[in-house]
Amino acid sequence: MFFYLMSSSVFAQNEKVSKVLNQWVVCFNKQDYQKAYDLYAPFYKDKVSLDILTKNMKMVYGMMMGEIKGIKFISFNGQYYKFILYAKSNQIEADVTLVVDSEYKFRYFNFDGIGGRGNPPPVGGNLRTTGR
Repeated sequence: MFFYLMSSSVFAQNEKVSKVLNQWVVCFNKQDYQKAYDLYAPFYKDKVSLDILTKNMKMVYGMMMGEIKGIKFISFNGQYYKFILYAKSNQIEADVTLVVDSEYKFRYFNFDGIGGRGNPPPVGGNLRTTGR
């Protein structure tokens, strides 16, 4: 019974994290950086300005991925969530690590790697915008 309760609790938490990440993807695809920034926790905003976030999101959108067509949950280790984001048209994938706070706002959001069979060169870990 304990394991069932734990697994359903983790599942519900993963669903909430997936929901906020989906909201972020909608903002990313619309290039609505202010609404995306609203999904971040005060802890993150203390370290990363809207201008820096906008610059990074524009770079990922324009030079690497374009629109995102889907996300896939990979893992959760007690604090860090891992997802893959799939580009809409150019066979690009991005590995993303994120941490959310108790209000399901992004406390940490990092593109660990961007690559695939499309045109952009693979990028590994250079888009980190805050420390762990």
